[in-house]
Amino acid sequence: QRVKRRLGYTSILDTTILQVFTKTLSLLPKFKKGKDLLRSHPILYTINQQTMGFFNKLKNAASKAIKEDLLKSMGIDDADDGGMTRDEFEANKPDELRKDIRMISGCADRQTSADVSNVSSFQLPDPAGRAGGACTSTLLKVLYADERVPEEDLSFTQVLEQMRRHLKEGGYSQIPQLTSMNPIDVEAKFDLVPETATGVRRAVMIGINYVGDEPGELSGCWNDVLNMKKYIMDVHGFEEDNIVVLMDDGENTEPTRENIIEAYRTVVAHSEEGDAIFLHYSGEGESDFYTIFPYFERNYR
Repeated sequence: QRVKRRLGYTSILDTTILQVFTKTLSLLPKFKKGKDLLRSHPILYTINQQTMGFFNKLKNAASKAIKEDLLKSMGIDDADDGGMTRDEFEANKPDELRKDIRMISGCADRQTSADVSNVSSFQLPDPAGRAGGACTSTLLKVLYADERVPEEDLSFTQVLEQMRRHLKEGGYSQIPQLTSMNPIDVEAKFDLVPETATGVRRAVMIGINYVGDEPGELSGCWNDVLNMKKYIMDVHGFEEDNIVVLMDDGENTEPTRENIIEAYRTVVAHSEEGDAIFLHYSGEGESDFYTIFPYFERNYR
């Protein structure tokens, strides 16, 4: 309701129609017949561009509303002079946000995953298959090289810089990013498992090739999981019994939304202070559409 008021839409019916229309038009360019339809109907193409602008405006409004709610729950006024400072946020954030969580992401939501038909150029030890994801293969290449020269530990910054350089040299568009729940020294030693994590090491690993989903089928996501699984077991001491694998290969647990969420809930419930949890995902990116429009989340996803 806050988002609709911010955008000036007061009719639920009108908003729902716009939601359906926006989603329909956003899907057209993904299919050959849809592309042909847009090319042959200039007016429809113009409407498509305009509705995409509406969709972006809606996302921005929703993000602002979520931020305001978060700040309000923390007792902080979102002033026009820049809002809260980092020190204010760190002093007031809830306990759930104080966990030591770090994430390396490979591509933005608007991008697609980049398959590599043959990962031999990445010089991985005993790769699980010829195909692989560009980002995962690049990360493993950097980490294995770092292991071979233990006296020269890489920092967080150096790992990211080397990944970006290798990807750019290979002609890939991904620009890996590092996100941390808490402030960290990016020039400190990079460790996939922090030295403070002295307990059990658990992992949930997801690989989705979208078998039979033309034209979006991938070929390297399963191999990404197997290659990364080998790395965390050989180098970081993860045990097979503590690794949960979800893949659409007909052998492992299907990576449905429900199964993924349940796997995450289970690994968190079984973990204690001092344990390490490693989460790996290889597959396509996802837009924020279902976050903004929960109606489609509940009924069509």
